[in-house]
Amino acid sequence: MCIRDRLKEARIGALSKESCEVLRRCQGRDWKENKIRPTLIFPRRAEVDMINDSNLRALTGRCYTYKARLAYDGKVPDGFDEGDEKFKKVVETFDSDAAYNKELELMLNAQVMLIANIEPDSGLVNGSRGVVVGFCQATELPIVEFVNGIKKTIGTHAWPIEDYEFVSRTQVPLRLAWAGTIHKSQGATLDSALIDIGSGIFEYGQAYVALSRVRNLDALYVYDFDPLAFRAHPKVKEFYLKLCVHESISD
Repeated sequence: MCIRDRLKEARIGALSKESCEVLRRCQGRDWKENKIRPTLIFPRRAEVDMINDSNLRALTGRCYTYKARLAYDGKVPDGFDEGDEKFKKVVETFDSDAAYNKELELMLNAQVMLIANIEPDSGLVNGSRGVVVGFCQATELPIVEFVNGIKKTIGTHAWPIEDYEFVSRTQVPLRLAWAGTIHKSQGATLDSALIDIGSGIFEYGQAYVALSRVRNLDALYVYDFDPLAFRAHPKVKEFYLKLCVHESISD
């Protein structure tokens, strides 16, 4: 069975004995010698921030800092004021909800994850894992080597701000990736992940989301595993059970 079969069971919170055995085998896989390490996926942000910060501080050399900025398309309406309280609150909320960091710190050998689809044809998409191998002398932008072998200087990416079509938030589309939260990993398909699907899971569907971040079982490493962590909301379970009944009748 492939990971898709495990996800069907995980979605409704009902792992089979076989799926439990597969996930337990993933618990013992060695990852520490990998140049590009799997991202540790944890339920709580405090754990993630601590892991990323401690690993970054353990590196040597210069620390490069990149700050999110506002960019305009040249069609700024009359009367617009960047200092307007309403606009400032919109930007603050946008920064809080965004995948990027308002202030990003990087160093040589930092483990990173791409958070935007910058070159889909080359496999450089949201969730692509890599390591910082240098910095451009002219621009000081980071040079990243990705799992697929591509080395690329990563420039800034623009995220349009809703309700202000003429304004975008720009930032280097990278995030430290020694660890990440289950919530922040939503929408990304990771090249490699070490997931916590143990007793620390505290919400319906969290374990399913964590498991669904990887492309295949070869990319999956398990930090902690507890079958009881896979819990689906009763309404979600009811929906999928009705769907299964409908499909069986149609067949």
